[in-house]
Amino acid sequence: MAERSQWLSSLTEFLDTGQVDTVPEHLQAQAVDGRVPSAIVFPETFEQTAAILQWAQSEKLAVLP
Repeated sequence: MAERSQWLSSLTEFLDTGQVDTVPEHLQAQAVDGRVPSAIVFPETFEQTAAILQWAQSEKLAVLP
């Protein structure tokens, strides 16, 4: 698994910067069972969604829809 900064920047392969939210307050608001996400993504197409899911699997990252 890549370092956090590397995988976060690699999201730009699939999404524009406006489609990735890393604001701490927003992340905290999306916490589930005390686990705070590292990023919130907003794909706009089925293709983006599929690419993100494949990418997350290859990086061994959890995804919460």
